[in-house]
Amino acid sequence: MTEWNPASYVTLADVEPAIALTPLDGRYRSAAAPLIDHLSEPALNRARLFVEVEWFIHLCATAAVPGTRELTAEEVALLRAIPAEFGADGIREHAEIEKVTVHDVKAVEYYIKRRIEGTSLEPLSELVHFACTSEDINNLSYALMVKGAVVQAWLPAASSLVAQVADLARETKAVPMLSRTHGQTATPTTLGKEPRGARPPPRPPGSAASSARSTWARSTAPPAPSAHTPLPSPAPTG
Repeated sequence: MTEWNPASYVTLADVEPAIALTPLDGRYRSAAAPLIDHLSEPALNRARLFVEVEWFIHLCATAAVPGTRELTAEEVALLRAIPAEFGADGIREHAEIEKVTVHDVKAVEYYIKRRIEGTSLEPLSELVHFACTSEDINNLSYALMVKGAVVQAWLPAASSLVAQVADLARETKAVPMLSRTHGQTATPTTLGKEPRGARPPPRPPGSAASSARSTWARSTAPPAPSAHTPLPSPAPTG
């Protein structure tokens, strides 16, 4: 029997276009694509830029450090544009800086300093990452990433799925069927009752989604069987 030896085969890492390491970036990429804006490495660096910029603005707004000053609206806009405009070119530039720093958070710091070089903010450039450790930046960035992924990607998808199940429950709430237990026929029920176990995700009280949730049970509840609604007879036993 021939020995399995991938080292002697074609090197898949050199194949173009690049091969995904996991199915999430391969066959499932279209489904997982909305998460790239939140959970990818570039998304992490964008979140780090956001945290660093907001910390810089906070230090100036509160005069927490002697010698600082209040920023103008134009300066604040310039700073906040840094994470907002972080795209393909910024990703490449950050990667080039990291080759020198060999430190991803330090590369974020230098990336920001490059953006304020030659502006009115340059004299304040040492406020970037001032009094912070990498973990100070990272833990907030990860929290922002998870929040964004849940609120902007997962929750809308989950709510859409629940809405589809609710539609199915409403459309079939009067369709009779025979339920089973342990593979055996049991009691009469309706097809619409079965998907009705799903519930819309919770929303703040008073919101439109909250109102929709409160009417869920009424809108999907199967009607009570009447004398005019024949139900299937149990299968004969014995």
